[in-house]
Amino acid sequence: MWARDEIKRSALYENEAEILLENVLGMKRFNLLMNYEERIKESSFKTFQGLVKKRIDSVPLSYIIGETEFMSLPFTVNQDVMIPRPETEVLVEKVLSELGEKSCIIDLGTGCGNIAVSLAKYLSCSVTAIDISGKALKIADINAGRNGVRQNVIFFCGDMFAPLKGTNEKFDLVISNPPYVRSSEIPYLSREVCGYEPNMALDGGEDGLTFYRTIGMNAGSFLKPAGFVAVEVGYDQAKDVCRIFRRHFHSIEIIKDYSGIDRVVIAQKWIRYL
Repeated sequence: MWARDEIKRSALYENEAEILLENVLGMKRFNLLMNYEERIKESSFKTFQGLVKKRIDSVPLSYIIGETEFMSLPFTVNQDVMIPRPETEVLVEKVLSELGEKSCIIDLGTGCGNIAVSLAKYLSCSVTAIDISGKALKIADINAGRNGVRQNVIFFCGDMFAPLKGTNEKFDLVISNPPYVRSSEIPYLSREVCGYEPNMALDGGEDGLTFYRTIGMNAGSFLKPAGFVAVEVGYDQAKDVCRIFRRHFHSIEIIKDYSGIDRVVIAQKWIRYL
């Protein structure tokens, strides 16, 4: 097939041609294979060609088809939000094993809402989801509705904890997959990432730790006495994040992702915050 050959020459995944064709024709893979020899309309083929060319130009597949999967749930995505990564599921799975159904959670930098929506879906808990991007929050709200948890998630637009200033409510968990790429490293990321994903969702400052400092200094003020914080970290940042959290949290634990990389840091609030 033309598209498969084109994509293969671009060192992309061979099955992406089928995924794009499924998207154009509105067919599942089984039906596509059953009708493999059937000619498609010229208009559909031109649309298909356009999508293939976008993919060859390194536009992420999820942006092209407008959705992705996270924690076995469907999520709408576009270039206003980062595409959820499989390693972030480690963060969510750890929290699911720790919390109960009546928990109250803050999700900082919610993006497309993948963390907030997944926790609300599987725990039926209450989630306060915050993001500095209004455009991202529109996508997150779509995903909350798409997965039937809009009644469980409240969205606020603002910088980190700022929308909660003055609140007396206390939470069981502060969770975040914050921007953690060092500013100087962003131009060297793959074109799929630095060319299309939002910079504000990537840039963690000069050392990549800017947002962890904010979380470490402020999270305890919003947590219940037994509350804890859980964050995703970059491949070489776990020890630095533990050091940042040590002043305000205890029982600090590092969890590896599916590739054996230190990916999640989780810690409990010191009682002295009372």
